[in-house]
Amino acid sequence: MGRGALRRSSNAQQAEAWAMLEAMQLADSNGWSHVIFESDNLGICSFLQQQSSLCHWQSMPLLRKCVNICNINPGWSCSFVYRSGNKAADAIAKAAYKHNLCGDWWFHPPPLLIPYINCDVSITHV
Repeated sequence: MGRGALRRSSNAQQAEAWAMLEAMQLADSNGWSHVIFESDNLGICSFLQQQSSLCHWQSMPLLRKCVNICNINPGWSCSFVYRSGNKAADAIAKAAYKHNLCGDWWFHPPPLLIPYINCDVSITHV
């Protein structure tokens, strides 16, 4: 499952915070009890794991909402991954921004993502 969306943000961290909040709201609305959220933003992952203050003030309201949702769902966690380990997420973010490629998909991702997904899958199976 994936999603591309556009949101107003004043910096990259706030854009990442929007993405995390939307992912958590989606997981919550589907009743998923065991979810690992991944981000290539170390500040966001640190905040969600330990409530550290490595985040821009513009991101704090969004991240507090994420923490509140996580507190209701103890089977959820957040992990830091290097951008090179999740090129599909990076590609969809760029496509949403550059080409207004927004929307949800469940089983059939946009064709531009197939090479990135295949690369991510091959890396995780090595």
